[in-house]
Amino acid sequence: MGIALLATLLALLLGEVILYFVLGNLDVAPLVRHPSDGRCVGLEPGGEATYTGTGLRIPAVNQDANQYGYRGTPRARQPSSGRTRIVALGDSYTFGVGVTADEALPAALEAALDADDRPVEVLNFGIPGLDLDEVTDQYRRFARQWEPSIVVYFLFENDLDQGLCDLADRTTFMWLLRYSRIFRLGVVNLAPDALGAPDPRSTPERIARLRRGLTELRDLVSRDGARLVVVGLADPLRDAQATQSITDQLEIPGLIFDRRDYERLKQIPHEGHWTAAATRSAAHTIASWLVSEHVLDQAGPNPAQRRPR
Repeated sequence: MGIALLATLLALLLGEVILYFVLGNLDVAPLVRHPSDGRCVGLEPGGEATYTGTGLRIPAVNQDANQYGYRGTPRARQPSSGRTRIVALGDSYTFGVGVTADEALPAALEAALDADDRPVEVLNFGIPGLDLDEVTDQYRRFARQWEPSIVVYFLFENDLDQGLCDLADRTTFMWLLRYSRIFRLGVVNLAPDALGAPDPRSTPERIARLRRGLTELRDLVSRDGARLVVVGLADPLRDAQATQSITDQLEIPGLIFDRRDYERLKQIPHEGHWTAAATRSAAHTIASWLVSEHVLDQAGPNPAQRRPR
């Protein structure tokens, strides 16, 4: 029995060593649990992580946060004169897992709008793994301090499923997921629901949750004198018309990508995230829509006119 146990342990150790060179490190961002502002999770101010992939190993890329605790160029709390301030909310597609801060979707959107002579600044408040409720909390407790005129929520297909907070508080599970490649393979292949795998069904409960969550976020943003915009990168209802109908009924400007549009954009090999080129392509599509729908012309009032919080 002792020999069998030793052989099993040696086999597991050998498997971990081999998988260390095959699988990435899952170090998606410099996350910190329960920051002092009351969020369940945030980005460590000035922190960084060297990301090598969630599945098969990819070339290392720096995943960092500025001194304020969001990704990208640090901006003063007061918007720059003559520029429309946009706050971007969402999960890993907003944050830009697998690409640099300058290649992430908010930075690409800012560049696309600037190229169209639309002076904007787009701040990246994305955090990998957030769901709809956590996105709202990210705005309520943190992102609103930068006084946006427009808030763009990049909706994704798993935003109605298990969020990051529940996972982050399962410390043993997360430690094993991060540091044991064998454990990660087992979870991904045998129990994907443990990671909040997206539920593709368009059930009445999911429709109601989407409507309720967007209503809460819209009202919160509106009280700050700003305007909410929803861009559905991958539809959580798998029914673009249904999601578009919800945004229309709530009078939220909405651009909902068709599933084929999302899949047409190239992903990083062995990853579930877009390449820098695909992100730029999506940003140009979004920028063109914002301009054609006159969303930027209907931005919220000057920060001096905002209602007291």
